[in-house]
Amino acid sequence: MSEGCKFDLSKASKESFSSKASKAAKASKGGQLPRKQLRVESPLSAELEKLVYDLIGIGMRVHTAFGPGLRERVYEDAFVIGLEEADMCYQRQVPFNVKYLGRSVSPIRIDLVVEDKVIVELKAVTQLHDIHSSQLMTYLKLTQLPVGVILNFNMRHLKEGIRRHIRSRDPA
Repeated sequence: MSEGCKFDLSKASKESFSSKASKAAKASKGGQLPRKQLRVESPLSAELEKLVYDLIGIGMRVHTAFGPGLRERVYEDAFVIGLEEADMCYQRQVPFNVKYLGRSVSPIRIDLVVEDKVIVELKAVTQLHDIHSSQLMTYLKLTQLPVGVILNFNMRHLKEGIRRHIRSRDPA
C-alpha cells in the first residue's frame, strides 16, 4: 500500500490481550506462569499490540541490515520499504498544525504515522534522553493517537533503543 491509505477497522481482530493471557494461564502446567505472563498487561487492543510488534520487527530487520552509524534518513527510507513490503498504510513526515489560543503556531513534523494509529519516531542518536519520550508523548496528546514507538538505530543492539509509549486517557 502507499502513503495516505486508510486502515479498515472491520478486518481487525477483536480479541483482547487479557483474554489471550487468561488462555495462556489456563494452559500452563504445574502452576508455573508462561513466560508471556511476565509482561505488564497492556491497555492496547490485540490489534494494536500486533501492529506495534510488527513495526518493531521491521525496525529490527533494518537494523540487522545496516547496523548503527548511518543518518536517520537512511533508516527512514529503509523502514518505509519495510512498511511497503508488509503492505502497511503509512504517512511520512506528516505535517501537523499546532494551535495556541485558537491561533496556528509553527507546525510539527511527525516521522511516520502507520495505519492511522501509531506514531513511529526514528532516531540515530548516541542515546535516547527523556526529551525524546516527552516529544513523543506530546505528539500523542496533540494527535490523539493511542500509541507511539521510538526506534533509535544508533545502538549496537536495537532492543536497547526501543521505547513504546501509550497515550494516557484524559480524566473525564
